[in-house]
Amino acid sequence: MVAAPVLNLSLANLSLATDGPLTFSWQGWLTLGVLGAVLVVNALSLVAPAVAFLGALAVLFLSGILDETQALAGFSNPGIMAIGILYVVVGGVQQTGGLAWISQGILGLPKSLGVALVRLMVPVMGCSAFLNNTPLVAMFIPVVSGWARRLGVSPSKLLIPLSYGAIFGGTCTLMGTSTNLVVHGLLLAQTDYPPLSLFATTAIGVPCGVAGIGFIVLTQGWLLPDRGTPLALSGEDPAASLRCYTVEMVVEAQGPLVGQTISEAELRHLPGLFLAEIVRGDRVLPGISPQERLQGDDRLVFVGPVESVVDLQNIRGLHPPRDPQAPGNWPQGDRLLLEAVVSATCPWWAKP
Repeated sequence: MVAAPVLNLSLANLSLATDGPLTFSWQGWLTLGVLGAVLVVNALSLVAPAVAFLGALAVLFLSGILDETQALAGFSNPGIMAIGILYVVVGGVQQTGGLAWISQGILGLPKSLGVALVRLMVPVMGCSAFLNNTPLVAMFIPVVSGWARRLGVSPSKLLIPLSYGAIFGGTCTLMGTSTNLVVHGLLLAQTDYPPLSLFATTAIGVPCGVAGIGFIVLTQGWLLPDRGTPLALSGEDPAASLRCYTVEMVVEAQGPLVGQTISEAELRHLPGLFLAEIVRGDRVLPGISPQERLQGDDRLVFVGPVESVVDLQNIRGLHPPRDPQAPGNWPQGDRLLLEAVVSATCPWWAKP
């Protein structure tokens, strides 16, 4: 991700007449027009934010409003570099299975929404204090969405507290949010104050975060919206649905699921999915017991709607069958899950 540059604009192009109204030079009008265009483009999501900000920076630089020092000042801010490094750290946490451990070991299956909010917001607040909150929220969204389906609650009841929990954590340390880092960089560049310590804001941020979590837990009944019903609340038997699909996943030979039971691996209560059978070598094991232990290279056959089939790819330790010629063995970024309907008038209809 490209960090948006910091535009250092001043009132140098604003002139005040001694005996007349306030007037702008053409540089001032162009600057206001560029800023307005950036706001419109970002509000309508016409292009990526990085493209919009870099385009605005290029216009101001080519027009001569900003010189080289001003145009590149944002990229030399140490706070911007720290944000980029934190994205790498967050990516490492995701790839090493840290999120799967949080989902299984910390979130669990609480009995009430209030307990679920506490179990979600407290660890998110702790992580956000040391990781940039923007990539952290983006990384947690699929985890929390799947967790909401397992709990049988609307995703909006958990995704909004996820965002606020990350914001609360960002106020606890200097590196908790990009705003703190950018402001700290400006403080060092424009003043003679010494650098702030990592925990300079902790004494204020932690009490505010705890109070914020308590407020959300106490008022969640009437403040958190119910925007849509998750798939698990449909009440339909996945095996009886006309839009059910069968998908096969393989247990990694040296993966984290080897040796775990079906219940321990949390493959028994997947939202909208039913584990129909296990293919182990030349044997087929139907009617899987929750205490059945997984072995390396086991082929798990799931039945469920396409929306839930996508969630299987987020389970660490499972992967599609390794057929060198099959699309399932293509890199993750090159695979797409599509659905096609054969028309009744299609010439292929009568063919075997």
